[in-house]
Amino acid sequence: MNEAFGAVAATRSQQRARKGLALLPVGRIAVLMLIALGGLAIRAYRLPKRSLWFDEAFTWRLTQFPFAEMLRRITLDNSPPLYYMLLKIWLGVFGHSAGALRSFSVCCGGLTILGMYLFVAEAFRQTPRTGSQPGTRRSNAGLLVAALIAMSVFQIRWSWETRMYSFGTALAALSSWALFRALNHQCNRLGPWLVYALITLAFAYSHNYALFTIAAQGVFVLGFLLVRFRWSVRRLVQAKLFWHALMAADVLVVGWLPWLPFFLHMKTQVQDTFWTHPLRWRDIPDACHEMMVTAQSGKLRHDEALVVAALSGLCLLALLWKARAGEWYVFLAAVVPFGLSVLVSIWDTKVFSPRYFVFAQLFLLTCLGVLVWRIPFKLERRLVSAMLLAGFLYVYVAFWRDLDVAHKPGARAAIAWIQARRHPCEPLIVSSPLLYLPILYHAGEQGAGPVYLAESPVPHYFGTAVLSADDLFTAEQLAAVRNGRAWVVNTTGWGGSTVAVPARWVARAETRFPEVYRLQGEIIVVEYETGARPGAGGLRSRSHEGQGLRPPSR
Repeated sequence: MNEAFGAVAATRSQQRARKGLALLPVGRIAVLMLIALGGLAIRAYRLPKRSLWFDEAFTWRLTQFPFAEMLRRITLDNSPPLYYMLLKIWLGVFGHSAGALRSFSVCCGGLTILGMYLFVAEAFRQTPRTGSQPGTRRSNAGLLVAALIAMSVFQIRWSWETRMYSFGTALAALSSWALFRALNHQCNRLGPWLVYALITLAFAYSHNYALFTIAAQGVFVLGFLLVRFRWSVRRLVQAKLFWHALMAADVLVVGWLPWLPFFLHMKTQVQDTFWTHPLRWRDIPDACHEMMVTAQSGKLRHDEALVVAALSGLCLLALLWKARAGEWYVFLAAVVPFGLSVLVSIWDTKVFSPRYFVFAQLFLLTCLGVLVWRIPFKLERRLVSAMLLAGFLYVYVAFWRDLDVAHKPGARAAIAWIQARRHPCEPLIVSSPLLYLPILYHAGEQGAGPVYLAESPVPHYFGTAVLSADDLFTAEQLAAVRNGRAWVVNTTGWGGSTVAVPARWVARAETRFPEVYRLQGEIIVVEYETGARPGAGGLRSRSHEGQGLRPPSR
């Protein structure tokens, strides 16, 4: 009787596991929810306070077009369409404030934390031999990985932007989880593979770098199946698992084929001219340093970058010691995108940029969490976990202190300053598309009237997909401005740009507004007298940092 009851209970337990209904203890669910909510809180901190920068303002402008026109313009840029389509729907519900624009990415950041927990719990069912219950060990490892992702400054940095990066990380996490669900499914059914294929297809339509992660998945699945069937091709092709995986691959390929012509056009654009520079070997450790420490490009010590890169490499190699399927997947998902990016950048197209490794970095963080959870002694394991999380917290605090958002008001404050002094008929001209789109957004936000972009040759990666002739202020229009005032907005960021004004214009005042990120530099607002004689008057210059600096209106 007891044996029969035990057999029935075991069967029911296996059925629950197969259906994904095995429940975690309430305490562990509570910890996971606290981690996810903490990650959301960190990402939402002062979310609307920062001025939009170029990439975010480009996204905003793209979503302002009607749906069909937006899709056409997307094909003129360099990214797939799915994120923009979903964001347009989101903004239709929540509005177009800075908080609403960024909140979709923040929510995706929270989904990434939960998705990576699910992935670790599924991928590491067979845990190191430590005497603990396997379910407990993999769940606790998943909690540590979730906490590392919640506190990773690199993940936070790209989860509070109005861009597709955190949307892609959420899909990368869910795609990895769905892949292991399909591989671990006891009944060998096609359904889990179709779920994996659909999630991964959405991932491919979120960012072009997703193709590198999908390539890593393909390498892993092929190796996994060959090992499972003892390197016998005959046994492999006779297995239902192989044909289900092949059908999932077919769904991916057929689903992505409609985008292929546009992808090839984007590839040609990037080959012709792009903002990335030819790959230098020092860029590789610098990218590791940015992913793990600084979260933004700029000046750094390359000896520190080399140390960070070396430690990252050693961790990945240590992961392969007595590696099973989960460890091999994490290794490949972290290394293959990096390696393919280097190879493509050297031999074909310059596409190497640290921000594009936001998907691969998920698995580098997973590597850290798994290595910690291999420590066999509970006290030492907890101490190392606490030290690692404390280090991540320190890096985040240093990053936030370096941003100094309160004293870098940027484009929003620049527009407020101009609006307090400018007559509606006075032209407002911006020197660069990289600055024009943020100024345009905040001008509309504050009802500041028309803004124009100084006419000049504009590379496609400067946002030409969302620009039209109505945005431009031509040289002839500039020369025709007389007997009044004009406002010019220049920048020291991205190498600097200034409007070439007519010689008769006299600068009366110059005001500077620091931006948050290093590459953005400062916004320089110059007030010109357009009809004055050369040499008349003088230039007043001041710099504004912080809030509460808006003068009384005229």
